Formats: sequence, C-alpha cells, structure tokens
Amino acid sequence: MGTLVRTGLDGHMSATPEKAISYHYSIKGPNMYGTETHIEVVEQEANQQQIKKLKLVGAEERQISPLSEVYRHSWGRRRGEFIANLTNWNTVRPDSLVFVSVGEGLVDGDPTAGKFIGNAKFTVNNVSPENGNVRVWVTIAFDQPIVLFIDYLLIPQ
Repeated sequence: MGTLVRTGLDGHMSATPEKAISYHYSIKGPNMYGTETHIEVVEQEANQQQIKKLKLVGAEERQISPLSEVYRHSWGRRRGEFIANLTNWNTVRPDSLVFVSVGEGLVDGDPTAGKFIGNAKFTVNNVSPENGNVRVWVTIAFDQPIVLFIDYLLIPQ
C-alpha cells in the first residue's frame, strides 16, 4: 500500500465555528493492484454543537440505537478525488455503522443552508470509521471547485 505524506496547510476560512485550518495529506505509492496512486486527504474537525441525537418516536423507529447521531459538514469548495477525514467526533469507533451522503451545498461554510442537485456528479467510494474520526473517499466530477456538504449518520454498536 502507499504511504501517507503530509503536504502542507490550507488556510481555508469558514463562516462557521468549524476549524479553519485543513491539513492536506497525499497518499502516494502503489495501491492494492500495484498501480501508482495519488489521493489528497483533507482533514477537518466536526463541530460538536451541530452533532444531533436522533429523536425516536413510535415502535418502528426503536430499532435504531437511541445513541445514534446525525451531522452535516461543509468541506468548502472541492473537485476531483480526495479523502475527507472528519476528526473530533469522540463517539465514532471502528465498529460504528456510518452512512454518508454527499452533495452540492447552497452556501459555502453554512451547512444549514441546504443542498441542491446541480450538474456535478458526486460519488462516495468508501467510508471508514476509526477512533474519533470518519474517512470518506469522495469523487466530484466537475470542471471547477464547488461547495461540498457531507451528511453523516452514526449508529454506534
């Protein structure tokens, strides 16, 4: 597998209390198929005030853990292929069930503004929960950077 190489800092400023600095890493080297790989990894912290507990009502919903949480994160303007590494979420563990959806945000830095369907194609390639963070490998097929929001549903085990 490839090696993780830190390549620098991005001074992306946000209108929300999310951490303003993104650490950029690259995965370089042969992948599991023996071909060369270069994937950007962008790391940001979750905003603890915006992580919400699911409210369960009725018998049908009781099958979901009452400890489940939902969160929407603004990743700024992105394009191409990269790994979004969301940190600072202490309830995430390697055995957690994490479901994500990606989409184009209406307002950069304001995840409460909502998403819409534009001309860009978004793909979630992989999702990997770890201790305190979630890695999501995303591909955005568009010719210029656009606002990316990722919605997370965490169901702890």
